[in-house]
Amino acid sequence: MAPPSGQTFNPYVSDPAVEGPCQHCHLRIDPAAIHFKRFAKQGSAFEGFGARYLMPAVGRFTWPVRWRDGQYPYGGEPFSHWNRWYTAGTRMTPVTQAQVDADPLVVFIDFLPPDQTLLNQVSDGTVGPLGFAKLLLASGGFDRCVVRRLHTAVMGRDVDPAKETGYLDVLTARFVAGGRKVRPFVKDLTQSELFGRGL
Repeated sequence: MAPPSGQTFNPYVSDPAVEGPCQHCHLRIDPAAIHFKRFAKQGSAFEGFGARYLMPAVGRFTWPVRWRDGQYPYGGEPFSHWNRWYTAGTRMTPVTQAQVDADPLVVFIDFLPPDQTLLNQVSDGTVGPLGFAKLLLASGGFDRCVVRRLHTAVMGRDVDPAKETGYLDVLTARFVAGGRKVRPFVKDLTQSELFGRGL
């Protein structure tokens, strides 16, 4: 995706979130992407069968020096990805070089630092995808998305979040109050006046 025309950007050096034209998107995606940074597939195998996933600092995997030297067989993915993007002092790796020198595993920090937000939420320090899920739930974004998809399936149309904010808020509150259970919510939709009128 191209950045907006007419904007000027500082030169890219090492962090696409604060340098170069890519920062336009990276400012938005990096706070989410940091939660998934350990997940990387080795080699070019398809997803699933034949694919091998390495997760540094999880289970039996560590972060040995040979993974970081770029020499065969560690020059390909995911090693080149990790070595390229997990640079100290960037948005995806918000640690200092001194911290990395003391403990190389800190490059795999995979939760949002307290000075950043995602969906207007501050992380509680939960790592990985679970941390992302907690932020998504706390923001209400997940509930609104589920409500819109169920509304589309049952009513035959989406809820326009720009024009029908109040309606979406009422439905979302009802969904959450019902314990986020789909069947009762769908039943509620089918018994609504709008469903009866075919709207």
